[in-house]
Amino acid sequence: MNRLALGTSVILISAGIASNVLADGDQHQKRWNKDTLAVHMIGTDIVEERIVPDIDGDGVDDLARCFDMELRDVRTGRVIGHGADCVANLTPVGSGLQIDATYYLELNNGSLVIRGKNSAQPVLRETVTTVDGYPYTHSVAASGDWDAMLEGTGIYADRGGRLRVSGLMNISNVLGTPEDSAFLDLILLIKLD
Repeated sequence: MNRLALGTSVILISAGIASNVLADGDQHQKRWNKDTLAVHMIGTDIVEERIVPDIDGDGVDDLARCFDMELRDVRTGRVIGHGADCVANLTPVGSGLQIDATYYLELNNGSLVIRGKNSAQPVLRETVTTVDGYPYTHSVAASGDWDAMLEGTGIYADRGGRLRVSGLMNISNVLGTPEDSAFLDLILLIKLD
């Protein structure tokens, strides 16, 4: 009789713990959805030089090479806005590059400007777009625990945020002259404060 009571107690305790873990996981998912913006920035555009907010800390805005692209929902693929990736200070390090990237995101609930300290490395195998076979030359990544948010409007006003970037790009024309085109395919995760 005691074994049955003990066994039943263990099962009930285990079920209670599992229920609490699942509930905590649900709460974490809700917080993640509320406080994390995930967008797919993708497109081909010509290089256009523009002025971006100060990069090097001298108080003077800087020149960057910018590409306008669509912003898509990472889950559904539907267009949710438009944006720009503006790159500056492309500095060779080994076989890769350090890149200061300023991202402009225009969404229907507000806009934001956020800065990434990116690294780009050459791809080691042939890597092409899944749609038309356009070749990628570099993988791109950035992540940090600093406040990367420069400006925000709408629901992004007065918010801070940390940025993570993962993506691919054909960088051959980024280093070329203005009016050349480039293809970028980036996932941006912004953890809002």
